[in-house]
Amino acid sequence: MVPEPRPARLARRWRRALLALVPLVVLGAQTTASACQVPAEHRIFNEPVWFGLYWNQAKVGYYHGYGARTDPQRYEMSYEISVTLDGKQSLTRETRYYDSQAPHALLGGSLTLGDERIAFRQIAEGLQVDAGEQSLRWERPAWTLCDEEVLVTEQKLNGPAQPGDTFETQFLDIRSLQTVTLQHQVTAIERQQVLGVEHVFQTLLSQIDQDAMNTRVMQRFRDGYAITLNLGQLQARLESREQALSPPQDVGQIDLLTIPVADTLEPARLTAIDAMQFRVSIDDPLITIRDAVQDGLLQQVQYLDDRTALVTVADFPDHAQPQGDVSRYLAANFTYPADHPRIRAIARTIRAGLADADDQRALAEAILHHTAGAITYELIGTASVLEVLDTQRGDCTEYAQMFVSLARAAGLPAREVTGFIYTGDARTGSFGGHAWVEVLVDGRWTSMDPTGNQVVVDKAHLQFRNFMAANLQLKIESVQFRPAG
Repeated sequence: MVPEPRPARLARRWRRALLALVPLVVLGAQTTASACQVPAEHRIFNEPVWFGLYWNQAKVGYYHGYGARTDPQRYEMSYEISVTLDGKQSLTRETRYYDSQAPHALLGGSLTLGDERIAFRQIAEGLQVDAGEQSLRWERPAWTLCDEEVLVTEQKLNGPAQPGDTFETQFLDIRSLQTVTLQHQVTAIERQQVLGVEHVFQTLLSQIDQDAMNTRVMQRFRDGYAITLNLGQLQARLESREQALSPPQDVGQIDLLTIPVADTLEPARLTAIDAMQFRVSIDDPLITIRDAVQDGLLQQVQYLDDRTALVTVADFPDHAQPQGDVSRYLAANFTYPADHPRIRAIARTIRAGLADADDQRALAEAILHHTAGAITYELIGTASVLEVLDTQRGDCTEYAQMFVSLARAAGLPAREVTGFIYTGDARTGSFGGHAWVEVLVDGRWTSMDPTGNQVVVDKAHLQFRNFMAANLQLKIESVQFRPAG
């Protein structure tokens, strides 16, 4: 039986943002990226940092970062993030090794997410990246210690920075094989006396755009050293080791987000909806409504002010036209292992079962039905597509990533979409975080939902780019049903 669509735990999405935005270490001396001279006595190598992670003021985990000179030839940079939700711990670790001699080139390292371990090393052509059965080559420019986001940020803040200054940094995302650009703006600089000593406090607003996700964080620095980070309802606070490692509190399951609504819908009639209109509002100092929700394949947004918008979900034929180069939606990486032999074999088998192997619509639908039947719905933390092939269990994110991987292996550009779907019943209305897909068929994008085995996505799907908006509220303004019969 195909599972009814339900919200997945989307904590992995703000963990992804943390990987890019939580400071790796507390820094002191200025560095110059072009020269890349990091002295052995640099503060980065002898002062590890600890942050406590809090969700709505409840302790949910910690972040730990450090640097060290492990031998005369090598520097080691490492961090780990631990988050406990619903009694289950999720641990992420990354370690990178750099040549101790300038220009401090990246030599290699490893990334561990749960049971998945990715190893990488610098070769002449770029990076060789291996994870179990997968081996991919990332042909990108050489990366050095001075390219690290935290060193560039520290250098800019001690420039000295002025309010209104903007700059960019980059984050090397090993799992997605992307170099992600972060945009920063210095919003405030204050001088304060603390215990008779004057300190400079700097506030930095940072934004990351990656795939379908848009995230903004506010960081607070003291003398160029990060002390807090605010990411929607999540906060990281600089603490002692003992404070950071204090036991997490039981906050249950964080479904980003489950939003109650006053109106209810009959679940059996969702597929009969022709159009829905929502009033979406947020009250968040970090983002505007334009950051959170935008036009999409099945939606059109009318912004009323910086906090409120009317979103119409319906069929918009003009939105299906592809914009720009779609080749990136065929790319293989560790999130979407489209070139793995097991994935390619499944894609070939699906195509072989078609009456017309060149029928793109039939191919996309066959991939949808295969994905829906191959996975048993279970709310999990993080699992790779290859792990799901073995366990046959996952939530909506695993369904979406499996579909995207198979579609790309079959030559169909595809992408993952995130947002909210109706998860209430006829008595209690609510929307929950969800993931589905868009696939390019015969030159036009079309939406499908592999979790619910929906060839045509129902209009109770609301696409969102920023799940971290505080005080997010939805109100159903109107619902139009297709005539019966």
